[in-house]
Amino acid sequence: MQIITSNVYLANGFAELFSTLDRRARMQLHRFTVIEIRQLEELPLLFLDIYRNKGMHITEHNPVLLLTDVPEILHEKRIGKVVLPLSMTLPALKRKLMKMACNGTSFVALMQMVRLCFGYEPLTEREVEIANLLATGLCMKQIAYNLHISPKTAYGHGRSLREKVRLSGLNRLSHVVTRYDGQRTSRYL
Repeated sequence: MQIITSNVYLANGFAELFSTLDRRARMQLHRFTVIEIRQLEELPLLFLDIYRNKGMHITEHNPVLLLTDVPEILHEKRIGKVVLPLSMTLPALKRKLMKMACNGTSFVALMQMVRLCFGYEPLTEREVEIANLLATGLCMKQIAYNLHISPKTAYGHGRSLREKVRLSGLNRLSHVVTRYDGQRTSRYL
C-alpha cells in the first residue's frame, strides 16, 4: 500500500494501521494507493502523484482512495465510493479499506469521475513532464531545451496545462505545482 500525503501523522497512522493487518489483508492492499486531497484545486494535479510514483510500480490501473475534508468532494455522490473523510475512525477506516480492496476503483476511472463531477480534464504525460520541470524552477525555454521540443510547443503545453488546472499565468502555475510537489511525500507500506 502506498500513502501520498503532506501530513506526517496521517502517514504514520496508516503505517500503524497496516502493521495491524494480517498477511492476507496486507496482500489485498498491496497495490492500493491512498491520496490525501486538501483543496478542490488539487484534483487535476493527481496525475503528478501517479506519474511520479511509477517507479514504485504504481500505475493508472491500481485501485485508489482519496482522503479529504473538502466538502465539495465529500458531498459528491458520484465519487463517494472512492472518497473517505479524514475524520473517520480507525476501525471504520480499516473496514472500508478492506471492502474497497476487493472492488477498488482504478485511478483512470477516478479521473473520469472527477472530469464528470468537477470538469477537470486529465493531464497528458507531456503536461506532467512540464509541470515537474516547472516545479524545479525552470522557465519554458529551458523546459523546451530539456525536452527537445520547440519553445512554441512548450508554451502550448504550458497553456493547456494552465487551462486544465484553471490558472491564469505561468508564474502562478509554477507556484501551485511547486507547493503541491514540495509538501507531499510518498510512503510505501
